[in-house]
Amino acid sequence: MYKNIFKIACIPLLFSMFVLPANVMASGKAHQNQMNPYHQSNLVHQYKVKKNHAYYYAPQDQQIAYLYAIIAQLQAQLAFLQANRPVTYPYTSGGNTSTREISRVVTGSVEADDSDSVSMEGKITFARDTKARVWFEYGASTNLPYSTESVEIDGDDGDTEDFELTATDLDDNKTYYYRAVAKDSSGSFAEGVIKSFRFDSRNNNDNDNDEDWSLELDDNRYETGDIVRVEYTVEDENNDNYIALFEVGDDDDDYISRIFINDEEGSVTFRINNEGEYEFRLFDEDEDVQAESDEFEVED
Repeated sequence: MYKNIFKIACIPLLFSMFVLPANVMASGKAHQNQMNPYHQSNLVHQYKVKKNHAYYYAPQDQQIAYLYAIIAQLQAQLAFLQANRPVTYPYTSGGNTSTREISRVVTGSVEADDSDSVSMEGKITFARDTKARVWFEYGASTNLPYSTESVEIDGDDGDTEDFELTATDLDDNKTYYYRAVAKDSSGSFAEGVIKSFRFDSRNNNDNDNDEDWSLELDDNRYETGDIVRVEYTVEDENNDNYIALFEVGDDDDDYISRIFINDEEGSVTFRINNEGEYEFRLFDEDEDVQAESDEFEVED
């Protein structure tokens, strides 16, 4: 009985000694033909060096050597493919992404056009001489379900170009989110940060009271610790009117600091100690926004 068991156990061993090496050799040759010349010649050289050493290789050792050679070939192929695959760029809401042709896209401010639309402003900086198509995404949520029309812009290496497009059919007294988006000639996308604005038809250009409420800055770029002066005019003098400082995109309740004013016109100052993008908003006695300043940047 033990002899029969021994005979049965020898069958897979004989199969591995004679059939497997042939299959491994055939597979190894097929994979060698697919490899680039550098990896193929390098493996052959290593194998010859091993053969020149005074080592005895049993059939099992030869099988293992073939398998290691195949593994090495597959690893070399994988590394070659990974090193030469096309570069892709993320299309996320993080903002300020770039492509090989676009260095940066900046989401700018908005200006009211009429009772249900605004003009959105943006900037694009090119990384080479090329063309790009730009537009804005917007909506009442950060999913940004709507888009403006798109326009094509020609740019030179290092140039920054401004663009402005219109978003229509906006609802009164609603907060909207928006961002600038660009696509380069290779089809890669870049976008600016998501910002928000509160649409209020009372602040639109067709309202005669626009000029009676205003905020003006003396600059649009400061360093941390600088004093920022903002000039104002109001339509109705009231001790409850105030000017508040915000990070761009924050809600009206999330102001950083505020100063109450009681004159029809004048100026106030704020000291800003942290870098970032900011703006001022002018509120009336009912805490409704009557005017907004231009956005400005504070750097270290």
